[in-house]
Amino acid sequence: GNRTKRQLSWFLVTRGLWLIVLELTVMQLAYNFDVSANYPIFLLVLWVLGACMIVLAALVWLPITWLAVLSASTIASHHLLDGVQAWPLIHQVTVSQAAGLTVIAPYTLVPWFAVMALGFCVGPIFSGGADERRRYLVRIGMGLTIAFVVVRALNIYGDPSPWVPQASPPRTLLSFLNTTKYPPSLAFLLMTLGPALLMLAW
Repeated sequence: GNRTKRQLSWFLVTRGLWLIVLELTVMQLAYNFDVSANYPIFLLVLWVLGACMIVLAALVWLPITWLAVLSASTIASHHLLDGVQAWPLIHQVTVSQAAGLTVIAPYTLVPWFAVMALGFCVGPIFSGGADERRRYLVRIGMGLTIAFVVVRALNIYGDPSPWVPQASPPRTLLSFLNTTKYPPSLAFLLMTLGPALLMLAW
């Protein structure tokens, strides 16, 4: 609420580091009931939330309009990196070896940091009245949902796995909705964030 940007940035860094520490300690024990090198290290939800909070700690210094444009552009254009195999943890599902341990990281910084940053940009909407907030959320939610239908129907960009007509309409619909989560495609984010904002509006 009344935090300065410096305080907000420090808050994001410290909470982000705590989430990463929890992922590497408590969650590893929960996954395997063991912390020996016989089991892989999973960098899952807490890892990516923590890492994205640390990135956001730097991004909050940008004017919010710039941050919104940067975030939306990253989400829309990150498929341009799909063919690049040099982005472990950044934009590439990673299975690697480190100090004799196997590290598995299906959650990537791009585009998740942009999703978090865009959520930060939406924050001011919640400082207004309920009717105004609902109006904004409905418009944005409808826009994203319609964008999903258009992007997925064109079937040329927005997901590395294009949909394919099937033997029956229900199976074709399932193919249409079968978008990529690791890393999240533009289509996946549009089809999840759009309806989520519509539900949030009500």
